[in-house]
Order: sequence, then C-alpha cells, then structure tokens
Amino acid sequence: MARYIGNTSQRNPNEEAIEQRTNVYSRAVGLTTDASNRVTYMKVGERAYSSISYNVENQITQYTETIFGVPQTFSISYDGDGNVVSITRV
Repeated sequence: MARYIGNTSQRNPNEEAIEQRTNVYSRAVGLTTDASNRVTYMKVGERAYSSISYNVENQITQYTETIFGVPQTFSISYDGDGNVVSITRV
C-alpha cells in the first residue's frame, strides 16, 4: 500500500478507496556493507558504485561509478565542517 505524506487530504471523501501496490524493497539485492555497516557496493538500475573508500569520520572519500559498463572513479574532498568542497574525476 502506498502512503501519502502531507498536510492536506489527498482523497476525495466521496470516492471509493483505491488500492495501490508498490514494489517490495529487498536489501539483499544490490547493496553490500562491511563489518562497520559502511556501504562497499551498490547497484541502482544501470549504475553500480564500488571501491568505496571512507575517512575516519566515515565520509566517502572515493568511489567508482560504472554506468553501462563504463567505470569512472571520483574523489570527494570536505572542509573542516564536513561539507563537500569538491568532487573530481580521478
């Protein structure tokens, strides 16, 4: 069943309720984590993320994105407050 989140009614009270089905999410498909529960691999549609590296604050510092079989590696840098400063292709 799908749910509406908002501050107004989505349904006309004169209409009959319509059942809407959603796809069941399975964590077992497309996501891998390490012993520290950090993502090490993720697949979303035609995109796969692998070789994910973390710093001591558990922020992602580097990853490889593969789209339609073409891999590209990116590096992420942060400022002292933990905000992303840049994402560059390696």
